[in-house]
Amino acid sequence: MHPKVELAMKVLTLLADHDTCEDVWWRTDGEYAPITFIVNCNDLFYWACADAVEITEDNFPLMVQAYGDADAINCPVWAATLFCTRTRAMRPQPPCYKGFPQVLWPLLDECGPKRTAEF
Repeated sequence: MHPKVELAMKVLTLLADHDTCEDVWWRTDGEYAPITFIVNCNDLFYWACADAVEITEDNFPLMVQAYGDADAINCPVWAATLFCTRTRAMRPQPPCYKGFPQVLWPLLDECGPKRTAEF
C-alpha cells in the first residue's frame, strides 16, 4: 500500500472516531496524488491569508494529541485549529481568541510566544 494511503486511513479513522472534519480537506490531483490531507487555517495566523497545514506522517502524532486534548476540555470542534497552532509553534492572531471558548485559550497560549494585534 502507498504510504500516503496508509496515512489517509489513519487520518480518516481519527476523524471518524471524533465525528468532526470541517477544517480537514483533501486533494487527489497532480502532486497531491494519490491523496494529501490539509487542515484549513485561513486567517488564523494572519488577516486575509489563505493558509493550510498539510497532515504528514511526521506531524500526525500532533493531530492525535490535539484531538485528545480538545476532547478533554469538551471542545472537539477546535482540534484542527489546535493542531495547526502546534504544528506551526505559533499562537493564533489575537483577534481570533474572541471566537474561541476560553477553556481553549491556555492550550493555544502554549503554542508560542504572545503576539500583538496586527491589522
